Amino acid sequence: MFAGQGHEIHLLLEDERADPIDLAEGIVVTRFASYGERFRVRGAVRARRSLQSLVSRIRPDVLHAHYLVRYGWLGALAGYHPYVLSVWGSDVLLGRDHSIVARTLSRWSLGSADLVTGVSDNLLRAAVARGAAPGRCRIAQFGVDGDAFQPGEASSALSERLGLRGRRMVFSPRILAPVYRHDVELAALASLPDDVVLVWAAMHPASETVDALMTQARALGVVDRLLVVPEIRHDEMPDFYRLADVVVSVPESDAFPVTLLEAMACGRPVVATRLPAIEEGWTSLPQEWLVPVGDADATAAAIRRALALDRAARDELGRQLRAGALARADERASLLAMERVYRDLAATPGAAARA
Repeated sequence: MFAGQGHEIHLLLEDERADPIDLAEGIVVTRFASYGERFRVRGAVRARRSLQSLVSRIRPDVLHAHYLVRYGWLGALAGYHPYVLSVWGSDVLLGRDHSIVARTLSRWSLGSADLVTGVSDNLLRAAVARGAAPGRCRIAQFGVDGDAFQPGEASSALSERLGLRGRRMVFSPRILAPVYRHDVELAALASLPDDVVLVWAAMHPASETVDALMTQARALGVVDRLLVVPEIRHDEMPDFYRLADVVVSVPESDAFPVTLLEAMACGRPVVATRLPAIEEGWTSLPQEWLVPVGDADATAAAIRRALALDRAARDELGRQLRAGALARADERASLLAMERVYRDLAATPGAAARA
């Protein structure tokens, strides 16, 4: 949206990173030298010099890094202001900076940011505990596009392509990583009716994670009811949601994920783990759809309740979920609010003086 508003957007990527997919027109991809797979002083010096040279040439009004670990560190290394750092969830909730060096880098990065954003109060409290200044934190939603993600008829062509005719679909749109507890989804699937199929989106999966999950699926006897779809394009996602009878997201740690917002905007029943960020103010999410972390029986029971909804109850629930998602996190409203924040930061003498 920012590019469409006439702003000049530069996406800064490490030189060995793959080109992004579905990148909006008008965004300039610019490369800088990486410090390597692990943080080392020599690599950090190289990355700092490369970044400083880059931002000195571009002279952005705001430098914005997403995700604390690595990317937040790199943004802080640039030493450029105004500097915004967005925390996403696991980067501050799970303590992924285990070493003293990593913890120090995270605290320094959070403390040096002119603004730290997150999608929930819970996430920002975790950021403050790790070093962010309380007075420089604010909630900023990524938002959901209510025009693209809206209720509608399921795609018969997609159903045929996936081989789902006469079967019911539980869709899990989260990446295949241990934190998202796909093992719980498999255990729940084993106790669901035989016509229920679990569909996963295979987004950048680690081979060891996939191997472990497939071993579990074979042991549970549900391999024939598990469908792993190659990476799904963003413009295909609405069709997957509309085809789903239930959308499930049961991680052990999370902020409020955009995937749940998308499912809600499409009017689909959702089953999610009862986490602080999920419960925080989302009154449109019925309590019976929230389950304890790691509880396969509760997850299966919630999915059964969703599958048992009649058409009228499903439509009414869909209206409530969509209204709640758009009231809390409409994409255009969220991005316009962030644009105002950027303008305020760019016009702040103190932040500009530190550049």
